[in-house]
Amino acid sequence: MVEIARLSTSSIKKVFSREEEFSDWLVENIEILEEKIGVELEDIEREYQIGNYFADIIARDTNNGAMVIIENQFGKTDHDHLGKILTYASGVDAKVIVWIAEKFSDEHKQALNWLNENTGQDIGFFGLEVKAVKIGDSPYAVDFDVVIMPNQWRKISRSAVDRLGPRQESYLDIWRRVLEVYGKNLRPQPRFRQVFGSGVSNVQYEWRIWEDKFAIGIYIGKPSSEENERIQRCLKEHVAEISRAMNVSPDNIQWEEPYGTTRGSKRMSIYYPLERSPFEMTEKEREALARRLASEMKKLEKATKKILQRCH
Repeated sequence: MVEIARLSTSSIKKVFSREEEFSDWLVENIEILEEKIGVELEDIEREYQIGNYFADIIARDTNNGAMVIIENQFGKTDHDHLGKILTYASGVDAKVIVWIAEKFSDEHKQALNWLNENTGQDIGFFGLEVKAVKIGDSPYAVDFDVVIMPNQWRKISRSAVDRLGPRQESYLDIWRRVLEVYGKNLRPQPRFRQVFGSGVSNVQYEWRIWEDKFAIGIYIGKPSSEENERIQRCLKEHVAEISRAMNVSPDNIQWEEPYGTTRGSKRMSIYYPLERSPFEMTEKEREALARRLASEMKKLEKATKKILQRCH
């Protein structure tokens, strides 16, 4: 008979002696939180000053640049931390607010649910319970249970969809399929562009789609034009390697400056023609398109991930 070990759960204080220590660990392992809430994060900072107070962690949503607040708390939720998250959120105009505690009271669950129901569709409050788990004599691991999540985060509500045009609905459907195939737990966007993080701050992988073509590429949006130019120049030095991996001619890799950029952003793009408009495709055709978009992006990510780390 196969021996089966017992799973045990303990207080997070079995692993971390102080909340600050837990916050430091979370920043280093932020992908665990990203997977739980479906938001990729960048520009992560600890102990960010807001007026006379300091937020545990702030970051930006990779997909749309929105500010994110993360507040950690040992023990059971209290009014003090509820006040903190609201103060921090208003101080930086955060759109994503994440409150992490060992136990959420019914009153604070109700408060977060009320906030989710009475704030805009672009604002979301999350409540996550954190615990330490282990199997048998294994080392402890950290696990999160999402106890409060805004309904619109994983799918836009029917009333919100009713306010979108047919094309925006199509974008949502296409990106939902693409992200599902790609294995990215992110929010689909009701627009022609969908992005996710590259592992380098302010550098994103992106899909774009139009009536007659789609593009995959890398968007370089560092704060300074000099940084953007340097990263693009570094990528160009590897164009032969990238083109081989993508099975395209180097001439098919376009080096662009996005329209309307104010800080010299750059873009590397590969364009692919479409025989049929994605907005007129059948269910089966959209599934095939999603697989193609995911497949081409997987090749690009594999070809450029290490290069971007070196260029950075």
